[in-house]
Amino acid sequence: MQYDVRPSFYTLHTFYFAEAHIANRGRRQAMFISPMRAAIDAGLRPTNHTDFVVAPLDQLMMLWSAVNRVSRGGAEIGPDQRVTAYEGLKAMTEWAAEQYGEENLKGTLEVGKLADLVVLDKDPLKVEPMAIRDIKVIETIKEGETVFPAPENRAEPMAESSEPPPPNRSWRAYACDMAHVNQAAGRLWTLAKLQGSEVRSADPPTLQFAKGKLAVFGGVNRLTGDYALVDDRVVISELASTRMAGPPELIELETNFAKVLGSVDAFHVEGRVLELLQDGNVVATFHVQ
Repeated sequence: MQYDVRPSFYTLHTFYFAEAHIANRGRRQAMFISPMRAAIDAGLRPTNHTDFVVAPLDQLMMLWSAVNRVSRGGAEIGPDQRVTAYEGLKAMTEWAAEQYGEENLKGTLEVGKLADLVVLDKDPLKVEPMAIRDIKVIETIKEGETVFPAPENRAEPMAESSEPPPPNRSWRAYACDMAHVNQAAGRLWTLAKLQGSEVRSADPPTLQFAKGKLAVFGGVNRLTGDYALVDDRVVISELASTRMAGPPELIELETNFAKVLGSVDAFHVEGRVLELLQDGNVVATFHVQ
């Protein structure tokens, strides 16, 4: 019997949640998370997604997870279900357009279709598979017009200073990706200490800052929010969270971590160490992965 269906997989599970799946469901089931290889071999044209806000909206990271299937802890998760970078890209472009019934407008580069595309600094088909997530987007084009970086006639953010920054800086939403203002942006930080106590967990919380947005993995759930500078103090919005169950000790750590984030008003970066501060006191310490 033929079914008019198309699977949409979530290969980021192999990175973010594999250890939890192994603990809860066993290795056999965990190794078959989002079996994209089996679907393609069966003649299907599957798609891939991030399940945002559960996982960050990062298409290159999603491609990386489908190609490598490596967990946060470095374990191979169903290596027989890996796909090629080319297949992974199709699952994000051509096959996704087909799933939405928009293949006549988008999904491939053809005359008459919307000119929606990105320019990357490296070719995902040629770099080492583990380097795919490090590829940067250098230009985004929407319907033939460049929307990133900003057109020249658009207001530019504050100019970079030639002087070294002071030890502690506050985030400004409109300048959050400028290296001299927000040295924490664009990096994945792993929690090492919370309110002076070392964090001992096989799956510690992480966070990322970019473009006024905060993405947190608390150990069980994904949390997201906004941050900005108000009256010279960093303000972090109330965090939205998924509602997944987990071990009580991880849920407690996650809850305490979220409370601390709500008190942060400044940060300090030195090398691979990030410190979050409240009233000049360090409340959380992170190391970059």
